[in-house]
Amino acid sequence: MTNPELLELLDPQLNNPRLRLLSLMDHTPGQRQTMNLERFRERLVAGGKEAVEIDESLAQRTAWRDQSAAPRNRSTVVAVARKYAIPLASHDDATIEHVDEAHDNGAIIAEFPVSIEAAVRAREVGMKIFMGGPNFVRGSSHSGNLSARECATAGLLDGITSDYIPLSMLRSAFMLAEPPYNWPIQDAIATVARTPALACGLTDRGEIAIGQRADFLRIRRSSEGWPTPREVWREGRRVA
Repeated sequence: MTNPELLELLDPQLNNPRLRLLSLMDHTPGQRQTMNLERFRERLVAGGKEAVEIDESLAQRTAWRDQSAAPRNRSTVVAVARKYAIPLASHDDATIEHVDEAHDNGAIIAEFPVSIEAAVRAREVGMKIFMGGPNFVRGSSHSGNLSARECATAGLLDGITSDYIPLSMLRSAFMLAEPPYNWPIQDAIATVARTPALACGLTDRGEIAIGQRADFLRIRRSSEGWPTPREVWREGRRVA
């Protein structure tokens, strides 16, 4: 939402048939994922950045948000999603108010809620809750926010996304089928297959059933439990 060129970047993609989801995202320091600026600074210092460099970057990024009219961008993206019937997600909701605004905007996915309060509210208003695979596998958020495992334990997890490590999706799904979660394997796999497919309006895939596309992965699990894709089948034909 903070990119001054957002609308110019979005417009050429609106007739692309592969555009199946829009996500409302604000990564400005001090917002949502980084509401605790002091903790955010500490993480950057630990990563090797100098304090002066950090302060300059924070000032620039905060000013950029003010100049880009984020609320106007948000309203426009919401209108675009409605006009083109594109499913909408809300990213990094931190408060009940964030979730209520997203729900009022028509968002159906709470993408990486950063607090348990936001996740609970998302469930109350009927939004699907998606968390990142890396968060689930490692057991915590890299930014110190809500744990995907905590969501699973609380019954607040519907889908797993790749975030920055694609292989973490399959690993997370199989972990859900093991202690201490013990989900039925079909429910665990649905977090990376059927549930996200339906959320994006892809009703012809994501499960093994008559009339579906017959998309499959054949995997092999290592002794440590990591699943590795060995074959890919699309519409009943092997493609990899």
